[in-house]
Amino acid sequence: MFALFLLFSRKQRALLGTESLSSCRLFAAMAMKHYMGRIYMKPLGLSRGQNAELYVNIGWNTSGNQTYPPYDPRLAAACTEAQYNDLINAYRDYMDSNAVPFPAMMCCMICSMGFGIYCCCIPLCCLCAWAKGFTKGLKEITDKKTDEWSCPVRLALMEMGGHVAQVPDQMAYDQYGQPLLVSGKHGHVNAQWPPLGYNLIIGLPMKAEEFAPQWVPAATAAPTQIGMPQSAHIQQPLPVVQAQVVQAQVVQPVEQA
Repeated sequence: MFALFLLFSRKQRALLGTESLSSCRLFAAMAMKHYMGRIYMKPLGLSRGQNAELYVNIGWNTSGNQTYPPYDPRLAAACTEAQYNDLINAYRDYMDSNAVPFPAMMCCMICSMGFGIYCCCIPLCCLCAWAKGFTKGLKEITDKKTDEWSCPVRLALMEMGGHVAQVPDQMAYDQYGQPLLVSGKHGHVNAQWPPLGYNLIIGLPMKAEEFAPQWVPAATAAPTQIGMPQSAHIQQPLPVVQAQVVQAQVVQPVEQA
């Protein structure tokens, strides 16, 4: 019996261990709301030579975890304000009607982690199936509402992100010129890409290096590392003081009679 238990556990870990770990990261990230309600430009270092892409982050699939950014005039190349608001309103209606309460989601997750090995991870499988159906519904809304937009648009759920270098062309900036920064271990602040959660990805008709000065003029003007002193604070060199050379007078010895 004990050997059978160990064998079953190994199989479960092999089949669902990675999925469970990914889900743990996903639900932990759902509690962080600093991604949502912001529009990010894909970092210039990742898109140079390609068309610029904007990521409109609207949040997660749990109730109360959505924030919808207002229309930005720099989206005019893709859509009008009326078209954008029509899509956002459709998202809001869908989220309000179908999003699951966050406490219920967490309870289901805890049950799947605590008892999933002994009951074939039924809660986790049901949760994954529900999440896929929820995302499918959002994608259908996106395809329908953006059919007349001027640029290609897609919806993607970002569950995991990675740290990037804290230099302007590697960082993502939002519509307010603020970089995407997250708090890490021991209070460290790290730059990250991509933003976690649901993102409406808009492909603009211009190259990234052409659009970047319009999105973040200050960050793309000079490729200096964050934390370096600005030119106004650089100390001016001290004036050079020229030393005066004084010629020494040689005293001739007095001859004795």
